[in-house]
Amino acid sequence: MSSSSAKKRKPTAPDSLLHPAQILTPDVDGPLLASFPDPPSKPYALGVHTYTSSSGSTSGKRRRIVVGETEKLEYVGDNAEGGGLCRYVVGIVDKTAGTLTLAPSEFFRMSTTIKTLKHHESKQIGEKNLTARNILGEAFGTKKRKQMIKALERNQVDVGGLQDAVQDITAEIDEKIAAKADGEEGAKVAPTWDQRDWEDRGIPKYNVSAQTPMEVYNIDDIISPAEFKAINISHIQKIKFKEELKTALADVDPPSWLWEQFHTALQSKHETKRIKTLMYLGWLFKLFRLKDKDVGSPKGLAFHLGAPELVAENMRGRFTEFKEDRGVMKYRLPARLRDKVLSYALVLCLLVNDCRFDVTHIASDLSIPATRVTKIAKELACKVEAVPKTEGGTQGMKRAKLVVPVVFPEKRRH
Repeated sequence: MSSSSAKKRKPTAPDSLLHPAQILTPDVDGPLLASFPDPPSKPYALGVHTYTSSSGSTSGKRRRIVVGETEKLEYVGDNAEGGGLCRYVVGIVDKTAGTLTLAPSEFFRMSTTIKTLKHHESKQIGEKNLTARNILGEAFGTKKRKQMIKALERNQVDVGGLQDAVQDITAEIDEKIAAKADGEEGAKVAPTWDQRDWEDRGIPKYNVSAQTPMEVYNIDDIISPAEFKAINISHIQKIKFKEELKTALADVDPPSWLWEQFHTALQSKHETKRIKTLMYLGWLFKLFRLKDKDVGSPKGLAFHLGAPELVAENMRGRFTEFKEDRGVMKYRLPARLRDKVLSYALVLCLLVNDCRFDVTHIASDLSIPATRVTKIAKELACKVEAVPKTEGGTQGMKRAKLVVPVVFPEKRRH
């Protein structure tokens, strides 16, 4: 009995733990408290560094920044925005020595950044944070702080305007060099291909030296070989009746213009690449109409598009942005990138339809103004004209046609 009761009896704490706790002074660096919106899967693999300002603020508090990173993510926390209504103390127990140490600590609310998107997003996020801080400073800041904000606004340089000016100057120099090389100095020539110009326009890469309209855009710059391979159309090629085609394309939900293209392509057994291109075009049209909440993950986007996950992941990387929304990082599809989706879709319309498409028809299918489709068509170097009555055109019906030599509209000067 005595041996069994001894086994059940809870062990008492050693006398050494009853010793008075040691309390560290605030000037001694101790452990820090951090809150992660998305905790790292392997905390032990997180490399952490702290950076402390050499001088303290008027309240005597030193600003400290904590930075941690994994292979794909970066975490950053700052004590500058921490509240002063409470204090934190961390207790450290040394079981071997039997001691308890109490260390004053600071609280850091960590934000998460994806390294691959850091360069793309850092400027936008920094500007957003600066704007928010300035609003708070103007509302609750001291007189000195308000004067500082106004001085910064007066001295701020419009970097975007300078970049546009540099691009315009560069483009003008390139035009004159090209004209001089051809012995036509002073003549108006088509602009040369420019990486920055292409990125600003939000269109696929183009060949300014193309001799035919079909050479202007390369389909591999829109649909990668891996994506082509991932598109399965075997079930579509076996279809014989129109009703069966509607069932097979229910997930794609093609608009009427695209439906006509599918119907034409299926008349031949040798249109495999064209049918795959039409499938991809259908997903682009569907992506254009999706909401931000539908593009959060590759699997979720693949479900909403009815597309392979590889295609959905590539579309999300190309056509969405990763931005902060109410303290949470989310994928978004703003109007600027929806126009990019539409520009890529319209290029595919050109490639599958003899380098032309019906502007009015597509605008009606997508429930958007025809002027929006017209604007993007011109950015693609298309000539937009009214459809003649002899070709079945009615009042207001317009058609976009890709022509060579390629001439893009001039960008507006700011």
